[in-house]
Amino acid sequence: MLGVPKLAAGPGEQEAEAVYSMLTRWKLVDKVQAMSFDTTSGNTGHLHGASTLLEKKMGRELLWLACCHRAIELILSKVFTACCGPCSAPYIPILKQFRAVLAGIMHYEYQILDLKEGCEDLQQSTLQFLAQMLERDRQVRDDYQELIEN
Repeated sequence: MLGVPKLAAGPGEQEAEAVYSMLTRWKLVDKVQAMSFDTTSGNTGHLHGASTLLEKKMGRELLWLACCHRAIELILSKVFTACCGPCSAPYIPILKQFRAVLAGIMHYEYQILDLKEGCEDLQQSTLQFLAQMLERDRQVRDDYQELIEN
């Protein structure tokens, strides 16, 4: 999580701009491959949904990890445990430390998380899977467009 900007309830444009601004601030626009969001129309609308508008701002397509009822949190929890180890405390110590120093982090000199041994395979296979899903999605759209044109 890079930030939690406060937004007034409103159109997807505000959400897309807030996310794009945060990615720009952290110099991560060119690194993002996918986005996770709930399936409300404010996120998924084909004209004014935040996800659609974010892709336009970034100038490329992203893999959509749309989920219901915060299912992605379960997946991320397993990934975090695999990479950082289990935690039985009511809070995660590393996140508590991060919160304490968040304001002092320089947003232009970040370092990649040092993964525990064995997570490199998970990282590589995850990136490979996401790339395959993006390619498959592009192919489906191309096939659909060709069908409409003919």
